[in-house]
Amino acid sequence: MVLPLIIGVGVTLAALTAKSALSAYSKLVRLTPQQIAILNNIKIKPIDSKDPFWMYKGGFYEKMNETEALLILEIQPDEILHLTHDIVKKRHRKMMLLNHPDKGGSEYLALKINRAKEVLEQSYMFTNSKD
Repeated sequence: MVLPLIIGVGVTLAALTAKSALSAYSKLVRLTPQQIAILNNIKIKPIDSKDPFWMYKGGFYEKMNETEALLILEIQPDEILHLTHDIVKKRHRKMMLLNHPDKGGSEYLALKINRAKEVLEQSYMFTNSKD
């Protein structure tokens, strides 16, 4: 007489556990990436609409554009408004010192750095003429 009661309670507990698990799973599936980050205590940088590079996925484009050139030479978004040949020259020099093939750097990266300088020199972004 006690055995059917114990089995009944066990089956009921198993059913309630399964129901709770399915409910939790259905809620988990609908979480957004931001909610998952919050639950895991991961601090994510909010998307800054003023930062034109927040969507950059990495890698090189087939044909270099100004955005890629700015990224290669590490020119910050706030510097774009006041971009001069001097800034490009300094950044080019800095990047070449870090990546020069004669000092163990990559020839491919050196070519990309040189191309980035060329692209920006031909750009409409400059605020003054070349000295």
